[in-house]
Amino acid sequence: MKNLLSALTVGAALLAHAPTQAQSPAPLPADPGPIVAQTSAPGLPVGWETAPLFNLLPTITTPASFVVGANGDLFFTETVGANCGLASATMIFRVPMNGDTPVLPVTVTPFSTVPIDAHELVYDSNTNALYACGTCDQTGSVYRIPSSGVPELLNPAVPLNDPDGLTIGILPTKPGPQLFVTTQDGLFVFDLVSGPVPLMTQVAVDLSLTPAVILGNWGFPLFDDNTATMLATNVGRPATRTTVELTFTSNVSAVATVAGPDNVHPLAIDHRGVRWFRQTNEIGIVNPGDLFVPVIVSGDPASRLQHYGAGSFFFTEVSTGSVLRIDRPLTAGALTVSASAGGIVPLHIALPAPRGNEAFLIVASASGAGAGTPWGSSICPVTPDIITEVGLLLATTGDWTAGNWNGWLSASGTAYAEFRFWPGMFPSNVTFNLACIVGNPEYSSNGTWVHVLP
Repeated sequence: MKNLLSALTVGAALLAHAPTQAQSPAPLPADPGPIVAQTSAPGLPVGWETAPLFNLLPTITTPASFVVGANGDLFFTETVGANCGLASATMIFRVPMNGDTPVLPVTVTPFSTVPIDAHELVYDSNTNALYACGTCDQTGSVYRIPSSGVPELLNPAVPLNDPDGLTIGILPTKPGPQLFVTTQDGLFVFDLVSGPVPLMTQVAVDLSLTPAVILGNWGFPLFDDNTATMLATNVGRPATRTTVELTFTSNVSAVATVAGPDNVHPLAIDHRGVRWFRQTNEIGIVNPGDLFVPVIVSGDPASRLQHYGAGSFFFTEVSTGSVLRIDRPLTAGALTVSASAGGIVPLHIALPAPRGNEAFLIVASASGAGAGTPWGSSICPVTPDIITEVGLLLATTGDWTAGNWNGWLSASGTAYAEFRFWPGMFPSNVTFNLACIVGNPEYSSNGTWVHVLP
């Protein structure tokens, strides 16, 4: 009876409340909360945390690309020489990591045995190797760098015209990983399971659903394992440009659709499938309608982002050589839930010191995050509405729907909660924003969200 009452209570509240800021559940969420200034880090949304890790200077003066590679170590390249000069070859450098922190003392040492014209990196866990290509060479090479650090040329007979980026993905029609390389002349794919020197073919891309007429001078490819599609930007540059998503119709053919405005660089995909992009000096998400929403203001138009773990990113600032870890103390284990089938969305709380052994409370809203709301001495990234009131009631009474929304953090500041959905309990096309408040309260976590699909 109690569960039925909770379902009726929340359902009635949603029906009575027309969410003015609720977002369409596809393809991406809309409102991460207000961005605030940090003392020694990029501007971040309320509740996000930063941990400075190390500085690449003076070993690497102009960081280019970086990836999380074998054993969780970080690998970097460097831009050397102006205007893509002949001196632009780079070593690949390695920083040993112990999980999300560097091994002390921090060392930035060459990993490759020789410098190569290969500034863009990608790591493939299937082959336990780095892959790299240059961004300047009009007769460019593509390399595999295995654990030995000795670069292996993958296209000795067919140089590529200005390869500007690469990504790894597995197509539904292929048995193993494929290496995709964007070039001035289009998209090429290396079949990494075809032999020591992989078979290279060109992918025919249908651009009829985009304003672009050619593939040229485009880059920042990123393969989305969740959808088996590829993102890239600046398609058709310099005439007509856009950011596109490629849906593969075969091993060597794909259809492009618009996935964002021009010059929005795909950077990372997090554990929930949220796609992160960079536009000039801002990193953010692209909402329905191809609207770029800034989340991280870096002040550096060449900053890079790599996803790590459930709620964290590694972040580099080229201008300063700084490497940071950016953490989201509250993460949800799913981006969506079905209104008809119901389900349970796990909520993981990992607050920074000294927040251990304190009482916490999950706060919910169906009206977005907006500018945030003062809650005690903190800013909570939700816009209060009737769902907030009902959620607080259910949390404090220990209702099944709000699983452990009201409890105590462990000594290390962690806790586990659940957002439980009865089948038919919520209407579809509603977005719930969630945050965690602690203390009197004097602390609020970042905001997270869950979309309700049909």
